[in-house]
Amino acid sequence: MAADSSWRNLAEMDLHFARSRRRAAARRREPAPRPNTRWRTLRSDEGAQFERECVLDCSALEPQITWGTDPSQVLGISERASGS
Repeated sequence: MAADSSWRNLAEMDLHFARSRRRAAARRREPAPRPNTRWRTLRSDEGAQFERECVLDCSALEPQITWGTDPSQVLGISERASGS
């Protein structure tokens, strides 16, 4: 799956990789490794053709609240949780 890499996504990926490295080093009781930013140099080939392009319009979605670990544990902010 190819996706547009916005600056926000790149920043989130940096944070994810940094956290993963720190956790692994902490488990081994080693100093945290230096950041690996090689993935930032990866680009699509010039003139690359993709099988399809998917554009999602999320403008009609409202913000959501989650409280668990599976997709059934989410509500739109205008909804009421059961038992409330």
